Amino acid sequence: MQIIKNFLPEEQYKKIKQFIFSEKFPWFYNKDTVYRDPLEILNKEQEIGQFIHFFYKDYYSDSPFINIISPFIEKINPISIFRIKLNLNYGTKKIIETGYHTDIDDKRFKSAVFFLNECDGYCKIKEEKIYSEDNKVVIFDSNTSHTGSTCTSSKRRVVLNMVYIDVK
Repeated sequence: MQIIKNFLPEEQYKKIKQFIFSEKFPWFYNKDTVYRDPLEILNKEQEIGQFIHFFYKDYYSDSPFINIISPFIEKINPISIFRIKLNLNYGTKKIIETGYHTDIDDKRFKSAVFFLNECDGYCKIKEEKIYSEDNKVVIFDSNTSHTGSTCTSSKRRVVLNMVYIDVK
């Protein structure tokens, strides 16, 4: 696992964040935060949804906004991109973890979670919580179990999740 603060130059980061947080950016409601077996959902106290935007899905991009995140993609410098998705979890009265999962069960892939706002929400890998801070990224093997969370200190928590094959 690798954690990098101030991942992008400040001006590039501000441009990305400003557009994504604007009223012009399209979000789509997804009733689930991660895929769950229907029996697991029946046994859960609370299932929360989130707003998403796919830049890439199944190796293909049809988002007209892909150029907005090009500095991020260029800095990661992947050989291949499987998925790039924005997640927006709305603030809650108490922090709720969204559910342990793997992004893809293939050891060739890496996941990069890029935090777009500061709040008390986090990405949890094993037992380590990596808190949301502006312009910070955590990179790990995509077959590693992890979870995200909601936040209580902000109205929303926004992260960019990229699943890719690295050049290394």
